[in-house]
Formats: sequence, structure tokens, C-alpha cells
Amino acid sequence: MPSTIDPKNKKILIVLGFAGILMIGLIIFVIMSSPEPSGPGRSTSAPEATPVHTVTIWPQDISTPVSAGKAVLSPATTEIQTPTPGSAVKAGQNPTPSTVITLQPTPTGLPDSSGPVVPRPFTLSVSPASASGKPGDTISYTLRIDGGEGQTEPIHFTLKASALFFTQTYEIGDESPPFPKTSVYQFTIPGNIPSGITINGVLTASGAGQTREQPVTLKVL
Repeated sequence: MPSTIDPKNKKILIVLGFAGILMIGLIIFVIMSSPEPSGPGRSTSAPEATPVHTVTIWPQDISTPVSAGKAVLSPATTEIQTPTPGSAVKAGQNPTPSTVITLQPTPTGLPDSSGPVVPRPFTLSVSPASASGKPGDTISYTLRIDGGEGQTEPIHFTLKASALFFTQTYEIGDESPPFPKTSVYQFTIPGNIPSGITINGVLTASGAGQTREQPVTLKVL
């Protein structure tokens, strides 16, 4: 049986068929190229961790007492952890520490320099320890005080001389601080002392609750 379809209509159907195929291909291309929505369960790249900048605040008060001449530090320390720059941090995971900084508190108190100064003990020396001279001669004795730093009281000197039938105590005087200090004492041999006599003396220095003695001898010519 001969075909009843008009050749013109047949061409139109062929064109419409090609157009439909092109539309279907375009729709599939659009669907395939669209971005996949992100949601629960989707894995995404975590941003790099930003380096942590640490600001240190020093304590303004330390309960540990400060003793005279020495500052005592509290044993407590503070640790700050910083993540490795550039490392990725996953959700629910703490960053891995790369640096541990230990901070020691600084003392806010200063040593108490206004306390009392403990005076040092002093020593006494006499030169010459042995001398000789005639009645009426004058002998120069050098008295030396060593130590005594911090002492505020004067040191008093006396000389007790004795020979056979006579004994005499001479008040030499005081030496005021500061110490150490050197002084000279002039001793005149009494004119009534006969020749050939040896005078034995004891020089005494006393002050600030301390007493020092130094023996001396003088031979009368």
C-alpha cells in the first residue's frame, strides 16, 4: 500500500526528532556539570590553622614573702601551647602542640635594705709592742682598729702600766666611728722611774659590748 504521509510532514518530524535529542543532551550536560551540594557526611578540606600569638601578662603580686636580701619566687609556672603553623585542624580534634613556653613569675617585692645593720667585731693592734727609752722620753704608739664596720658607738682606750713598786692607769681617750681607724698615742716615761726597770703595760679598747686587750713592754734605760 502506498504511503499516505506527506513528504513535507515527514521532514518536519525528522527535524523535531533531532531537536528533541539535542534538548535531552543539553539537560543531561547541565545536570552533570552542576556542583554537588555539601551536607552532613561530606568531607571538606579544613583551612590551615592560624598561628597563635601569645600575650604574656606577668603577675602583679606574689604571695611568697620576700626575705631580707633575697627575693623568693613562687614555684608555680604557666604553659602556653601553640599549634604548628600551616597544619590542618580537623573538626573535634585539638591542634598538636609544637612549642611549649614556660613562664616564671617575677617577684614584685624588693629586698628590705632599711633594716638594722649588724656591726662587725673589731680587733686591736699596737705598734711597737716593745720599746725602750730614758725617763722623760716620749714613745709614740700606733693604735689600729680593724673591722668594726657598722658600729655607731665610740671605742675607749686605756693603758695600765706597772713596774715593781708602781701601777698607773692612763686614760688615752675615745675614737669615734666610722671604723677601721688608726690613731697615735704619745706616752711619756715618768721621770721618777729608775733606769733598768721594765714597765709592763696592757692597752685596752672597749666599745659596743666588746673589749680587746694588747700587751706592751717598755724598758727604761
